[in-house]
Order: sequence, then C-alpha cells, then structure tokens
Amino acid sequence: MPKRTGRYWREHVVPAVLARDGGICWICGHPGATTADHDPPASKLPPHLHMDLRFLKAAHDRCNRIKRDRTVEYARQRIAKQTTGSSGGFSW
Repeated sequence: MPKRTGRYWREHVVPAVLARDGGICWICGHPGATTADHDPPASKLPPHLHMDLRFLKAAHDRCNRIKRDRTVEYARQRIAKQTTGSSGGFSW
C-alpha cells in the first residue's frame, strides 16, 4: 500500500479527490483545498480501504491540521473564530 505522503498519493489520489469535490474543503466549506482527508478517520478504516476515494474528501492543509485529533465541529468553530476574529486569522 502506498504511503499517504508518497508520490502516488500526491500525483494520483489527491488530484482525483480535488477534481471530484471541486476544490471545496469539507471542513470549512471554502474553495482552494489542496489535500485530501479521511472521513471517517483512517484509524477507523480497515487498511485496505485507506486509499478508497469514497472515504476521502478535499481539505485545506491547515484545516486538516486543526482537525487532526479533534472533531470536525471543533475545527469548524476554531476556523470560524480565526476567520472572523482579530487573532491573525486565515487568508482565503
């Protein structure tokens, strides 16, 4: 099985997911997604399904990092605070 950070992932899997989802991040809903994220988490999937496109969704790298070990709801709340607050925020 190819690594999620390997060449196959970058050149084949991620572009297919981004094209399918139209580049819209499933976590924050903004366009410009650059990577793919598992939903449900990869740790909950059997190893043979990690590369199955049905379980991958387009995401921004920074949204993915915020969500890492938390819930999607937590990530969405934190992203909303950063985009509307004065704490540096994201630049979409």
